[in-house]
Amino acid sequence: MARDIVSAHSAAASTDDAIRELLAALEGLRPTLVVFFTSMAHDGAKVSAALQQYAPDATVTGCTTAGEFTDTRYGTGGISVMAFSSAKVKRVAAALATYETGVEEGVLAATRELAGRLGDLRELDPATHVGFIFNEAFHFREDQVNELLGHAAPLLSFVGGSAGDDWAMKVARVYCNGRVSEDGCVLTLMELAVPYKIVKSSSFEATSTKLRMGKVQGRAVSEINGRPALQAYAEAIGVPVDQMNHEAFGANPLGVMIDGEPWVRSVIGVLPDGSLNFGARMHEGAELSLLRYTDLVGDTKKVLADAEKELGRPASGAVLFNCAHRCLAINAMKLQDRFREALGSCGYPIAGFHCYGEDWIAHLNQTMVGILFG
Repeated sequence: MARDIVSAHSAAASTDDAIRELLAALEGLRPTLVVFFTSMAHDGAKVSAALQQYAPDATVTGCTTAGEFTDTRYGTGGISVMAFSSAKVKRVAAALATYETGVEEGVLAATRELAGRLGDLRELDPATHVGFIFNEAFHFREDQVNELLGHAAPLLSFVGGSAGDDWAMKVARVYCNGRVSEDGCVLTLMELAVPYKIVKSSSFEATSTKLRMGKVQGRAVSEINGRPALQAYAEAIGVPVDQMNHEAFGANPLGVMIDGEPWVRSVIGVLPDGSLNFGARMHEGAELSLLRYTDLVGDTKKVLADAEKELGRPASGAVLFNCAHRCLAINAMKLQDRFREALGSCGYPIAGFHCYGEDWIAHLNQTMVGILFG
């Protein structure tokens, strides 16, 4: 029986065994696009090559992760895959941006490659064209890449996440049609045969506490509310300075509030000079709200249900990018089964991974973003 969109997952320890399991799940599908998300425990290049051999005419892209999931599986150390036929993705182009001669040169070369396949990116219809973006995480290029995409394709959305490495915090990889990079990004642009909706859920709400960023350099903030940043932040969240750790940071992110919705900025560490290191670019003078958790599982179900209603038809699949810090929260609150069940209850294939930051318009933290397909 012909199928149009399929998700697959393998928890096998051996890459060869995982490949066999994934290919068996994809049997019968003639894909135009295959995306895969793999633990660093596996040979990603071998996975990419096997998927390309299975579907020689398809575009194959992917990245490494901090955990993988589908609508039926949730875990770490595995591989998740989503494959689309031409009934969903009519045409597709992918390009690997590498930065040997600079980030701007690499991204613009990649957008030119996409344009050579699909047409002028400034003229493509955003109702039918949408993209995935997989960034490498450890060179902190994401903010600049999103800014460059905003200039090259101002009407188009690229949604995705930064590749992980199972929390080793050393190196991450992105894959594109047989090529691999540890300092680059993969842009995949699709012309769809079905409608789509972009989903975003942070599972936070604003408190009444406001923090104004003072001295800022990139992602580092040395002053908040006119005081040393570490002391001002610690006082705002009610945690002693000597007890500031990732648990405290994760439970107390800040948010740029837009139409009542937070665009999350998370502290990820304290620099030697006492500055706070955030997971996304900060802006001097910006006022951010201190955030608090809402219902992570309930919010996830609601955002997917609302997006399906907006589609005006049953959804046929979704690719989701869930922040690794949301994964930590899921684990800490023992919500793994409930989170997977929430995805499984949607009734359509889902594949995704836990990422080191999320991308849609800008680089985000502690958020789930994705694309829901009609």
